[in-house]
Amino acid sequence: RRQVLEGLKSGIVGLKNVGVRGQFRAAAALLLAEGVHAQSDWLGPVKIGWRTRPPWVMHVKPEAREQFRRPLNQGDQLVEVDGQATEHLDRRGVLKLLVGPGTSLKFCSPLKDRSHAPIEALSSSDEPPSEWVGKFRLLWSKPPTVLDTMDGASDQFQRPAAVGDVLLAVDGVPV
Repeated sequence: RRQVLEGLKSGIVGLKNVGVRGQFRAAAALLLAEGVHAQSDWLGPVKIGWRTRPPWVMHVKPEAREQFRRPLNQGDQLVEVDGQATEHLDRRGVLKLLVGPGTSLKFCSPLKDRSHAPIEALSSSDEPPSEWVGKFRLLWSKPPTVLDTMDGASDQFQRPAAVGDVLLAVDGVPV
């Protein structure tokens, strides 16, 4: 964290878009920080319902469908995060698993009883802290993840920085 903050004072930032995986992580971290209980939440482009266990997919935005090996559909269930079953976890328990890099997600269709291919994604045990650094709100995960941006945050980049992007380097030095 200290090295990233020092580098950001004067450096050029390298960000990478990690797609729906980063969006899940960023959304889960924000939802945990809010501490509000909800019956459903948007985790990036996927709306998850919490009234059943395991949690189920209520809606998938079209741009998310292409990011999964097999189509993710309404009614599919999130049955595992990093090999841990979600059927006995409440909303907060599942969100805690989703925060952090390096996990897999496993969805299945309850109607077909077929598993979707595991998808590399997210894991964690505790809620990593986040803070505003300039015009970016960063989750101090490994690598740091963009949780939010202020107007003008993307002015120095070729493409706009987005929620879920990860910080890879500062002045060419990997973080």
